[in-house]
Amino acid sequence: MTQQLAAPAPAGRFAARTTRTADATREQAAAFAVLQPPRGSSLTRFDDTVALPTDTPRRLEEILRALGRALRRMPPLAELSHRSLARQAQLQRVAREAAQARARLAAGTYGTCTDCSGPISLSALREKPWTPRCVYCALDI
Repeated sequence: MTQQLAAPAPAGRFAARTTRTADATREQAAAFAVLQPPRGSSLTRFDDTVALPTDTPRRLEEILRALGRALRRMPPLAELSHRSLARQAQLQRVAREAAQARARLAAGTYGTCTDCSGPISLSALREKPWTPRCVYCALDI
């Protein structure tokens, strides 16, 4: 008895959707790669309390550009799975926080907690340059 193999999936709408999803996934991975802290970034003094990486403005711009590209290339909402919807919401939240961090940088309040006005640790700013809160306020201690 011979086994019959299933016919390949029809090209067209399914293939186009798969291609769009794969492209969106690659773009999201590239966006998250930009979010990783740089290795060996140089430091500068800021307000005598917080040392900030000198590449913070450039890095925030890179993050915003990468997130914008990732969000533009995502498939329409109707085609997104539950996990993709959650990823899109996360990308939108980080983009919003990065834009707010850029505004704080321009205003001279970057590196200061938005809740308690205390300094944000250098390690927190290296890990997430868009973070608006110090460790204590973020953990609600």
